[in-house]
Amino acid sequence: MQVIFTIFQVFSLVVTMYDIKRGAIPRWYFIAYEILFLIILLIFNIRMILPALLRGVYALGLFSAARQLHKKKMGKADIWYAVVSAETLPFMNWHISMLIGCVLALIYMIVAKTKVLPFLPFMSLGCAITIWFFLK
Repeated sequence: MQVIFTIFQVFSLVVTMYDIKRGAIPRWYFIAYEILFLIILLIFNIRMILPALLRGVYALGLFSAARQLHKKKMGKADIWYAVVSAETLPFMNWHISMLIGCVLALIYMIVAKTKVLPFLPFMSLGCAITIWFFLK
């Protein structure tokens, strides 16, 4: 699992920097990560494929519903990042990482006095904190 977490952290860093710089992330980044993720699971732990995909479907439904409820203020890249992070992290740890990301985003919005922010960097930071402190 360390291999997957390391690749996920590199992927998170790349998409975070891309999101901050350009404001949008090409979908093929997420597709490439999905393919690499599935190959790694096939090699190291084939039994984890179905649970990982189910976590991804759960995140897709949850974040798609949030996007619809909030009149599409959340970007599609945020949804796809939630999917790949849910597939990568264990179920409860994913929830913790999203909570950390939301709290950090809320603190940033209050301090910076802004109503618009790229959410993906905060989700990415929440995932990194979760991996560093809870999944060693």
